[in-house]
Amino acid sequence: MKRCSLFFAALAVLGLGTLSGCSREPIDPRIEMGDVLDTGDTEGALRPISRALATSSNDSIPDDLTGDSGLWLLERGTVQLALGNAESSARDFTVGSPLFDEQDLSHTEAEDLLGYLYANDSSH
Repeated sequence: MKRCSLFFAALAVLGLGTLSGCSREPIDPRIEMGDVLDTGDTEGALRPISRALATSSNDSIPDDLTGDSGLWLLERGTVQLALGNAESSARDFTVGSPLFDEQDLSHTEAEDLLGYLYANDSSH
């Protein structure tokens, strides 16, 4: 009886170990980029940015310039500048800046955000 319960306990542990490795969610590019930068690998931070932009290289402009593309291009431009790649950085900033300016922050949303950030009661 004791051998049987040990067998089932071992089977359960192995089963849980196997199941825990089966479903991996993709890592959010923002988190991955932060983790890579924390290790000091500035060039490695370009990988998750390129994945978020759906580009094949660190120098290509994405075909789809909607959504967060402007923010990702500005982020990539910052990393490129830190790496000393001034031309690539300038291109990313040039393409990304107008896209960021087009983000949907209506007058009331901007007022609400600024009111919250700078109001005396923002800590509540």
